[in-house]
Amino acid sequence: MMIVVTNKGRQDFVAGFDGVKYGFPGKGGKTIVTKEVVQHIFGIGNADKTGILARHGWLTSSADMDKAMSRLAAFAFATLDETEQATPVAAQEQGSAPLQAETVGLGGSDGLIEPTVEVSQEV
Repeated sequence: MMIVVTNKGRQDFVAGFDGVKYGFPGKGGKTIVTKEVVQHIFGIGNADKTGILARHGWLTSSADMDKAMSRLAAFAFATLDETEQATPVAAQEQGSAPLQAETVGLGGSDGLIEPTVEVSQEV
């Protein structure tokens, strides 16, 4: 079963499971992961979240419990509709690509990136 995790907090969050790091971008970012990943990272299905909160550094003393639970509450979980086509992406598998001019609304429609430095053809 695949789970959509929405990070409603302001900060990005990265955590690992089984040797793989998963990224959960803040400000409403969504990440699709397996049920096992969600259970390990967020403690879904566990009545006692103390170990999960401590592992992420959100709980350092019992006085921090309310604040730590608020941090955990910033994540929402939903099952992925089976009609949707999606593949889970681990943080270490994500790459980056330069933005095209048209992507950021600066015009240009041919998809080419203009060089910023002239290259001399002299030999």
